[in-house]
Amino acid sequence: MRVDKVPLLIGILFALFSTNKINAQSFTVINAGISGNTTLDVLKRLNRDVIAPKPDLVILMIGTNDLLNTKKSMSYHDFENNLNEIVNLLGMRNIKMLLVSPPPVDEYYLYKRHDKNKFFQKPNTLLMRASQFMNSLARNEQIRFCDVYTLFSKREIPKHNQDLYIRNKKNSNAEDGVHPTSLGYQLIAEAIFNHLNSDDWLLSDSKILCLGDSITYGKYMIGQGTTKGNTYPAFLQRLFDQKIINSQ
Repeated sequence: MRVDKVPLLIGILFALFSTNKINAQSFTVINAGISGNTTLDVLKRLNRDVIAPKPDLVILMIGTNDLLNTKKSMSYHDFENNLNEIVNLLGMRNIKMLLVSPPPVDEYYLYKRHDKNKFFQKPNTLLMRASQFMNSLARNEQIRFCDVYTLFSKREIPKHNQDLYIRNKKNSNAEDGVHPTSLGYQLIAEAIFNHLNSDDWLLSDSKILCLGDSITYGKYMIGQGTTKGNTYPAFLQRLFDQKIINSQ
């Protein structure tokens, strides 16, 4: 072989090695959120949308429609039973799970769309109970739990027409009170990423499936239903991508 060709060959081999190394240390995030979903809806599509893709980790944020959407709401007991069944079915297939509690809501706006008299407890009390149940379930089943509800509550989010994290009249010109803004989704993604990145529980080259309702879907955001734009799965994908770059 000619000597002047050796550096070129070394360069090609190095490039191939580097590419394989990067590909071998990747995290693929899937957005499997569907607007309006309850735990019952998730159970109905579990085989098709969750088990079939063979994820290494399922991140489940659910409960807002179960407890607050008066057109689809169920008893708190049914919510707990459904969530427990989802966890058991995925556990039987050795799929890792991270439960994530939904953020609090602006009750003023919620009551504009849903009859206040149909709630047996205040909406945020129901979400707090759901968060506490998720925490207990995670401990009992030896899975993970990320408490987004408390994260937002401690920051006094939402604060009616004042905060920047839950859509309201001031920040989005929308009387929403339930769905996060892009800043809210970023905060959720960072909380999840920090939880997963705290130890070696999640190995590289993992497929991460984000499961849930419109909050996972990223309703009203650029890239809704995908891992592009401003959904929380999109922010999470970028955080993992940056982690890989930093590790090179």
